[in-house]
Amino acid sequence: IPELKRVIVSYEDSIAMERTLDEALEKIFTGLAREPGEEPAPQVAGAQAPVLSAPGKEQKLVLSKFDYDKIRHTYRKVLKSQEQLDQSMARYRKELKDLGEILEESPVSLQAEVPSAP
Repeated sequence: IPELKRVIVSYEDSIAMERTLDEALEKIFTGLAREPGEEPAPQVAGAQAPVLSAPGKEQKLVLSKFDYDKIRHTYRKVLKSQEQLDQSMARYRKELKDLGEILEESPVSLQAEVPSAP
């Protein structure tokens, strides 16, 4: 099975397929780029999200920095979980192969069952 190492992001009529989530989001939602090493903005307790009307076809959606950071954080957690799953599956395949080798090496002989006399 081929493995696609791209991130696909879509929103309304826009679709982006890039190497990273950051690149895909930047392509869809221009202006979200962050400088390397820039820290996420702290969330202010009790802050309300601004009320926005639904964007029309000619409008661009602007994600808040908090939401963007939340998406990035969740994406990284998913990648880490996928890596752990891949490692677990590799161990499982190895153990299954070892079991197969043991079964192949084990001598098996069939004996006819002799009915006992009553």
